[in-house]
Amino acid sequence: MKLLPLSLTGNAADDTEERRVVGLFRNRAELKKAYSGLQTELETWKDRHKQQEGAMARLQESLASLEARLSCAETGMAALVYYQLRELFAHGHALIAAFIDELRRHREAQEHEAHQRAIAAEVARYNTQFGESVARMQADANEAGAAVERIKAALMRSSAWWFYFRRRHLMRQLQIAGATASAAYAALEAERMRREAEANALVQPYAGLSTEARRAINIAAIVYAHALYERLCVSNVFGLACKAVKLRQPPDDGYGGRERCEVLMGEIQLVRATLQEPHLLRGEIAAANRLLRPHFEFSAADDPLPDADALVGDAEHPGSRVLKDDCWQVNRLLLN
Repeated sequence: MKLLPLSLTGNAADDTEERRVVGLFRNRAELKKAYSGLQTELETWKDRHKQQEGAMARLQESLASLEARLSCAETGMAALVYYQLRELFAHGHALIAAFIDELRRHREAQEHEAHQRAIAAEVARYNTQFGESVARMQADANEAGAAVERIKAALMRSSAWWFYFRRRHLMRQLQIAGATASAAYAALEAERMRREAEANALVQPYAGLSTEARRAINIAAIVYAHALYERLCVSNVFGLACKAVKLRQPPDDGYGGRERCEVLMGEIQLVRATLQEPHLLRGEIAAANRLLRPHFEFSAADDPLPDADALVGDAEHPGSRVLKDDCWQVNRLLLN
């Protein structure tokens, strides 16, 4: 028995040392895991840094090439023409984008308001349909509660000792009436909660533009793009602008000599001025709508994008190649 404390003390020390060693190994494993994660993150950042260095080098090379072009009298004018053509195309693209955004916001406001009205009408119809049953349950619960109060009042009047047997009878009635009232109120509360849950289920959030609305907006955008195209296609400037957008730098062959470049820049400014007056397009938009309306076809019932091939039409009934040729990059703007 004298050796027992020593033995117990030794076991406790061994357990403490074992827990300390286990904790050290666990901390070492966690540190290795954290170190591995940091190494992975470091490699990721190194890769990103290399990518940024490559992009910066390409940008510096592009700026040097542009500086060399602008510093040369033969190529400087061509570079100016190139960037003005790209700006002209971007301006037309921005006009169509603003047109689509305005239509989208208008239709979303209309549909959201209609959605709210439909929900309000459905909830009102639901409350009217089931309000009578809840009212009946409320009346039954109130009657059961009133019966309890009447029995309690009778008990108060029967407090004398000679009403002993009457009080026993009233107490039994009070228990039965109390249970009936509790059940009635519980059923009423459960019915109310169920009705509220069903009414809340009717309140669905607005899911966004319908397929019909997106189709209407896409059709209007294509008609608008076609009207802009028809206004500019008589000039060679639009074709040059479409080619310039596909190039990453001014073309090597340029746009002719200095005089030719000056003429092109003048034409570009005139063409851009026509885009600055969209209110003059009303007649052209109406004509484009009459021309293209029969050619709009959709491959599926829920597809908001029209068929580009059907929109082209045929030799007898020509349509438009705006969607087929992606004029003004309109395909990037249409609502899916």
